Amino acid sequence: MTWLDKLLTHNYRLLKLVIIISVLILIFITEVINFFYFKKPIASSVFDSITIFIISLIILKLTFFTINKKEEQLNQQVNQLTDAYTYIGKINRKIDALLDLDISSLDQSKNKDLRASSESIFNQLISLINACEGILILKHPFNIKVYRNFYPNHDQDIKPIIEELVKNNIRHFYFSQNPNHKYEISKLGVDKQIFKKFNLILKPVYMHDKDIGQMVIVLDAKEEIEERDLNIIRVFSFYLALNTTFKPEILNQKN
Repeated sequence: MTWLDKLLTHNYRLLKLVIIISVLILIFITEVINFFYFKKPIASSVFDSITIFIISLIILKLTFFTINKKEEQLNQQVNQLTDAYTYIGKINRKIDALLDLDISSLDQSKNKDLRASSESIFNQLISLINACEGILILKHPFNIKVYRNFYPNHDQDIKPIIEELVKNNIRHFYFSQNPNHKYEISKLGVDKQIFKKFNLILKPVYMHDKDIGQMVIVLDAKEEIEERDLNIIRVFSFYLALNTTFKPEILNQKN
C-alpha cells in the first residue's frame, strides 16, 4: 500500500489533515517573509492569515463534498451494475434450463424409469428457482413421491406440512406471497406463523384436466419470486405431465 492509499483511507481524514497542515505551514512561511522582508504589520499579517485559512477551509470543504458526492454516485452505479449482472446471470441460467427442456427428447426417454426422470425434472426446478425444498406426488397408477431438501439441517417442521398439503387434491395454483392465495393455503391447515419464515407454492400437475399429481415448493420468505418464476413452474409442471404421457407402457402399472 502506497502512502497515497493510506492517506485516502477513513474517508480522506488523513488527506484533509495533511492539506490543512500544509496550508498552515505555507501561510506561516508567507507571513514571515512578509514581516521580515516587506515590513508588513503584525496585525495585518494575523488578519490575512486568518482570512486565508478560513477561505482554504471553505474550498477544502466544498472540494471534498464534491468528491464524496461523486464517490456515492460511482458506488451506486457499481452496485446497480453488479445487481444487473447478477440478475442477467439468473435469467440466463433460467433460459438455459428452459432451453434444455427439449420436448422431442421425451419420446426418447419413454423407456426410462419414470421415477428417475420425474425426480430429475423436479430437482432441476427446485434448483432453478432457488427453493429450500419441495415435494412431488404422482398419483395412481404411479404412486411416486419425490422429496427434495437442499438444506439437510433446515427447519424440519415444514416437511410434515408440505406432505399433508399434497394430500388435499390441489386443483389451483397457489402462491403464498399473494394475500388471497395465502388465505386459501391457510384454509388447508397451514399455521400462518409458517409464512413468516417460508413462502409456499402449491401447483397441481395435470394434462388436459386429468389430475396426475401435486407438488409443493418451499422458499425462504426473503427469496423474491417474480412472475417469470411462476411461469417457469408452470412450464416444468407441464413437462412433468408430458413425461408421464410419453411412457404408455407403465400407465396401467403400479410402482
